[in-house]
Amino acid sequence: MTEFRLTEGEKSHPLWLRLKAELQDRLSRARMRNDDRMLTAIDTAAQRGIIACLKSIIALDADLPVVSQQDKR
Repeated sequence: MTEFRLTEGEKSHPLWLRLKAELQDRLSRARMRNDDRMLTAIDTAAQRGIIACLKSIIALDADLPVVSQQDKR
């Protein structure tokens, strides 16, 4: 499976910038909820899953290092 990444043009598109800002806001709120000492272990695990999902979507515009075949050995 290939990695889905945004193109350079998509990274600067106003829609992506709006979505990314919203996702970062949601990530911040999820992290604050995760710090609540009243959460059960199940609730904490659920929050961590939400956080991981949001981070993975936000990272779609991240530049990945180029890995050569030689590096894989």
